[in-house]
Amino acid sequence: MAFRYFQLAKRDAINVLDPAVRPNHAGVIPAPVFGLDSHLSPHVGILLPLNGFDMEQVCFVWRSLTDSGFMVEFIIPHVPHENDDSANLTPQPNQDVLSGTKGLLKGPPKSAKEIYSVLCTLNEFTHPNVLHSTGFTLTKFDVLFITGGAGQGVEEMITDPLLHSLLVPYLRLCYREKPDNNAAKEPSKIVCAVSQGVRAIYAADPTIQLKATTIPVWMERSSLLLGLRPIKAPYTAPSLPQDRYVAGPVAKKKFIYVDEKYYCVTGRCNNDSIMLARMVVRLYKQAQRELQRHLRHQSVSKKTESPSSD
Repeated sequence: MAFRYFQLAKRDAINVLDPAVRPNHAGVIPAPVFGLDSHLSPHVGILLPLNGFDMEQVCFVWRSLTDSGFMVEFIIPHVPHENDDSANLTPQPNQDVLSGTKGLLKGPPKSAKEIYSVLCTLNEFTHPNVLHSTGFTLTKFDVLFITGGAGQGVEEMITDPLLHSLLVPYLRLCYREKPDNNAAKEPSKIVCAVSQGVRAIYAADPTIQLKATTIPVWMERSSLLLGLRPIKAPYTAPSLPQDRYVAGPVAKKKFIYVDEKYYCVTGRCNNDSIMLARMVVRLYKQAQRELQRHLRHQSVSKKTESPSSD
């Protein structure tokens, strides 16, 4: 697990304007910073249900972002029994696609299973953040990734009123343009969602002027024919505001959509997971550059407004 360690001796070689997403210097392993220096890494929160998440969405995103220098934490909606200290909080993937015919047709690849076995050894995965814990807030994360899926646990997660109330202030911080009088010293936040997880954004703020893609109806119907989707579950795409929905190609190709007004990237299905993670890295760098431009503009404005000394 060499990628879990950062060579602090090479700290001077880090780009000081963007200390977490580092250029590829010889001999430096791109990895998150742990321990006392963990503030040097941007923090990502992956929101997933305790039971029934899609392994590819979580595992591939975690590995890609961790390798890019991000500190990844996990968030579950609630614990099964609040007073039971011995409760197992390790998130469990969708069991329906791990074996049998369904596993053969739609199951996760071997690489995802290997990453999941690694996750099960990490404290941040076996003891995740809990959305319903006292004082919890999403704004402590630089990036929020909302997973999707067809299970009951996912449906309960994305329709949780508490999640919606916590998402509203977070989404405001994802806005790209900063007013000239904005005194913010931090870059904009980034929100990322895939398939059914996109519904949570519009459930939190139905009027938000943000465009997104999600799993189309024809993809969900194919899952229904394979018995991988509840018959009475609502289709995802029709539930989104249609003037802000981007369908993508009518083919099972990788497709993601980046909004123009918000630092938001969305995907349609598991196949988009790695592409989503890579775009998050690009958006994070872009948000850093935009903050620097904004601060320089403010500095110049203050100098022109201040009276000249005699």
